[in-house]
Amino acid sequence: MAFFDHQKGKLKNKKMEKIIFSTVITAITIVCICIAWCFSYWAKHKERLLMIEKGLDPKLPQEAKKDYNHLLKVGVLILGLGIGMLVINILGALKLVTSDIVATGIMGISGGISLIIANYLGKAKVNGN
Repeated sequence: MAFFDHQKGKLKNKKMEKIIFSTVITAITIVCICIAWCFSYWAKHKERLLMIEKGLDPKLPQEAKKDYNHLLKVGVLILGLGIGMLVINILGALKLVTSDIVATGIMGISGGISLIIANYLGKAKVNGN
């Protein structure tokens, strides 16, 4: 079965375009994640080398980072984005949102608000309040 059929050419061609598009997006995402990991590893390596040069113990910062404040921030961010998606779906069902730009704006605003809340909660947790 070929992807292009003369009788149903457009349907199969659109399926092929979707497959190619999703494959390209997946490949780009994987490459970006790998590049981010490489830069993170490189920065940690440079930091360890600088600490060794200054005569400090390179294991001390790793032990100090045992607070789980970042998990709180990620959780609040996911919760905020989920609420944004719920608002978009409700507005879409009511036919109030027909544009992708509005939906993207709502996601950006809900993500930003959730990051502000997560930062505030993280500071309160560190200060002991």
